[in-house]
Parts: sequence; C-alpha cells; structure tokens
Amino acid sequence: MMHTIQRLFSIMIMWGGLWPICMAGDSIDHRLFNHVVNAPEKAEKSKKRFIKYLRLEAHNDTEMVESIYYWMTYNIAYDVSLYDKTEDFVLTDSFFSRKGICAEYSRLFVQLCELAGIEVEFLSGYAKTNTPVSSESPGIRHAWNRVKLNGQWRLVDVTWGTRSRLKGNGVERKQPNLSYLFISPEDLIKTHFPYKAEWQMLAKPVTESEFIKS
Repeated sequence: MMHTIQRLFSIMIMWGGLWPICMAGDSIDHRLFNHVVNAPEKAEKSKKRFIKYLRLEAHNDTEMVESIYYWMTYNIAYDVSLYDKTEDFVLTDSFFSRKGICAEYSRLFVQLCELAGIEVEFLSGYAKTNTPVSSESPGIRHAWNRVKLNGQWRLVDVTWGTRSRLKGNGVERKQPNLSYLFISPEDLIKTHFPYKAEWQMLAKPVTESEFIKS
C-alpha cells in the first residue's frame, strides 16, 4: 500500500503538480497559445507542416519554442501505464499518439526544434520525487531539454509542464504549467540532476551528494 502511494506521488511530481517552483514566465502568451490550440487538422498531418503553421504566428525562435511547448503540453498527456516499465518498452511518436513518457516528450521536442532550425539538446539524469532517495539513486530517471536562443542556453521540461491527462481514448486538455518553460538553472537543480555537470549550467556545479541532501 505504501509503495502504491509513493508511486502515485512520483507520478504527480513528474506532471509538475507538487513542486512549488516560481513561474519562469510572467503569463501565457494568448496570441501564440490561441494559434496553437486552434491548429487545423491538416496542419498536424506532419511535423514539417505543423512547424510551417506555427511560423504564421511565431516570429522568432523564442516564440517558436513557446509555441512548441504550448502545443505539446496541451495536446500530449503523460502515459501513466508506462511508468516503471523497463522491459519490452518501445518509444512511440507522441506527436501522433498524443501520449508518452519523459523520453518521448523530450525526443519530440528535439525533433520539432530541429525542424524549426533551433539548436536543441536532449538532457537526461535524475529527478526528485516524494519517493525516498539514497546515495545509490538520487531520484527517478528523467529526461528534459535545453535550447539555444539568442546565443544563450535555456532550460525546458515539457513533461513537468504538462497538465493534460489521458481520459478514456483521448486527452483531457489543460493549459500548461509555465514553470518549466525557460526555468533558471538555479531553480531546476532543486529537482533535476543531469548526468553531465555542464548541463546544470551553473558556475559551480552541484555534486550528487549535495543534490541528495538538498
């Protein structure tokens, strides 16, 4: 029973539902968001066509990344059934399936940014949840991203920004949590510990032991 409760808390954390991190952005850009949520079906037939549609309102790389974040967090739901699944797991294309786990979110984010000509990286490591951690495991395995905008790397976690949920055979769509769009390195290190120190983007990288104790 206790394991089940801890597992549910972990899932809620992965959706960005429990960590009180301040908003990285002031508010949602309704011009971009409305354009995204009203995308015609034909614009979503392919990723290239979709990026072309986003360009009708996204006038620079920052607005393009915002638009991608809005669309993904609104239209794709976290697939709880795959949580903790380690065997016989095959990544799917969440652009079409409209569901996935962190690796699928982060991979799709890379694909869409690259199609838009934006430099982007797939980051991986550990994320803290309410499940107890130890020196052997700083947290659950997780994936997120960073993008280069105006010569500066910016951090993004689309998975934790998602509030939409799977409901029946579809997705119950909700506005995104903006906390994980361009979140600062100082805030993200509170919950995310990447495998590579350079991905922390901190002047003085945090050690694994410091991360576990924080």
